[in-house]
Amino acid sequence: MDFSSADKWTLFGVDVLKILRAWWGELSRSVPDRVKQLFLLQPARVVIAMRGEQCVLLEDTQERSGELAVLERRTLDEHAAGLLAAQLDDIERRGGAGLVIDLLLEPSALLRRRLELPIQLESSLRQGVAYQLNRLTPFSEADLYFDVVVRERDTASRKLQVELVAAPRSRVDPLLHEMTRLCGRQIDRLTTADLGPAANLLGGSHTRFRPNRNFWLLLALLGCLGVLVVTPLMAKRSAMLQQKAAIRELQQSVGELAREKNTLETDGRSLAYIVERRGQSPRMVTLVDELSYLVPKSIYLTQLAVSKGRVRLTGQGAGVVGLIDILNGAKFLDEAKFESTVSRNPRTGLDQFSVGAKLVGTQAAAVQEK
Repeated sequence: MDFSSADKWTLFGVDVLKILRAWWGELSRSVPDRVKQLFLLQPARVVIAMRGEQCVLLEDTQERSGELAVLERRTLDEHAAGLLAAQLDDIERRGGAGLVIDLLLEPSALLRRRLELPIQLESSLRQGVAYQLNRLTPFSEADLYFDVVVRERDTASRKLQVELVAAPRSRVDPLLHEMTRLCGRQIDRLTTADLGPAANLLGGSHTRFRPNRNFWLLLALLGCLGVLVVTPLMAKRSAMLQQKAAIRELQQSVGELAREKNTLETDGRSLAYIVERRGQSPRMVTLVDELSYLVPKSIYLTQLAVSKGRVRLTGQGAGVVGLIDILNGAKFLDEAKFESTVSRNPRTGLDQFSVGAKLVGTQAAAVQEK
């Protein structure tokens, strides 16, 4: 994949593109060349080698490898630059995976030094060495193009043998400008003949690959396999979630049924108590019917009260003296007696009375005043 076309992708303040470039670079270095050839398109490579006043252009592609042209720097003009740019466009078009232009520096233009570093710095060699350039070279970081290349890796001692390769900007910048004008495009790598693509003094990614058809077919196959694996798992998870939801609903229903059961049991006990009391006690209407049958028509009841197992009758009439015997003969009454002296109403000529009696039977206490 080619992450070099973008400058920066930022997400929540993090340079995602930098992370992707580092990840892809590590992955590219760890993948065997045969696997790369099977799944990745390597960009066409054109090398510009400086030999004194000559520029030797070499083509390095999957189709061919060889010398393109040998140009004299003093004779380079706009016409030559146009022809070379057209030739580079044709190479890029035939390759289909982009074009990388390497500029090889002469050994005399380079500063090289071997260093030993902790293996933990391997993922950030440039940054680690950049802080020491003032000590390692006569130049500062701002005055140099440089790169750090791993030469040996000793996992036992956790050490790296690396080489610092640097070139002064004051010497390289005129050459870069000249070659950029000649090629009609930017120089991608600044390196040496012995290091080649392994080094890039300009910084950035050392390797750029683009996926070929096999890569996308493999990706599609892995996607299908992922769907085949994930779909049953998702279905199983969905069924499990549905079961959990059903269990929660069932638990809620059981709780509601338990509360209803408790309510019914409470209401049932209350109802049973009422039924029991009503079954054991005479109804008020029965008592009234009984009194209506027993009390003579010459006597009128004006009030009937029931409280705490006793009945109180108030009224007036003629012949009330015999009322006590009548009430004591009633089915639900006993111990009837006048609660006050019988008095005659001078206006009506009728005797006024108040009689109290006891409700008999175990049910007596259940009769309530109406």
